[in-house]
Amino acid sequence: MSGVTRFGVSLEEPLLQQFDRLIHRKGYSNRSEALRDLIRESLVREQWDLGTAETVGTLTLVYNHEVRELAFNRSPTNKIRKAAIAGGMKTLLQDGRIKVLNGTTTAEEIVKVAQVEGIVTD
Repeated sequence: MSGVTRFGVSLEEPLLQQFDRLIHRKGYSNRSEALRDLIRESLVREQWDLGTAETVGTLTLVYNHEVRELAFNRSPTNKIRKAAIAGGMKTLLQDGRIKVLNGTTTAEEIVKVAQVEGIVTD
């Protein structure tokens, strides 16, 4: 990853143990991934509360029974995502690439949306 800055985080041991259990339950492969998602979520929530950013929404109709069951059971997001992709769903970024190639939108617009979704960073 280009443009990544490493920094240290100090936590009390019980808090770190709770965080590690959360990481395991959500299926993250490392602490950095989980921390990035928490930071992004917090920043997006603040932007939403302050009304300082564009809002992007989707309407998702799920016909894949496995994905429906995972979502209904409140499975971790990454587990639902993997099952959906395995079932043929395109990711937002994949769909964006197709739209850029078809001339429907620009790469800049896709990057803007992907940054909001935490798919790519600056």
